[in-house]
Amino acid sequence: MLNSNIKHAQELVEQYLELQNKQDKLKLEHENLKKAIAQFSNETNQKHLKSGSVILKVRQFVKTTFPKIDDPDRKQVEAIMRDSKEWKQAITFDIVKLGLAYDKKKLSEGLVKKLTPYTGKEEVIRVTKSKLRKKSKYVQKKS
Repeated sequence: MLNSNIKHAQELVEQYLELQNKQDKLKLEHENLKKAIAQFSNETNQKHLKSGSVILKVRQFVKTTFPKIDDPDRKQVEAIMRDSKEWKQAITFDIVKLGLAYDKKKLSEGLVKKLTPYTGKEEVIRVTKSKLRKKSKYVQKKS
């Protein structure tokens, strides 16, 4: 029975690793396809791509990022924010919210100057899909 359990465990591990490998390959393929869609969207200046009854909406932008929690510079950013009078922009020190406040120019010029050395830029590509409605509310009915 012990050999049977060991063999079963090995099979489960092998199945898991195989699926994990496939998932990693699919994620990479998906990311590459997203980049190709974004490039096509840029080149053709089309923000909506249609195929059959599905529309892909393509949105691209660059957002500001700050050091993640395991980065040593994170403590510097937290200290700068604590010393500022603008802590409300990231009250629970949400680094994503701080990046949004930075991008939307909701921080004072002095604080921006202190934070800028710790910023990074991250390109974001968002592709969302939706189904086409059979009848658009914008199409006039024939009388």
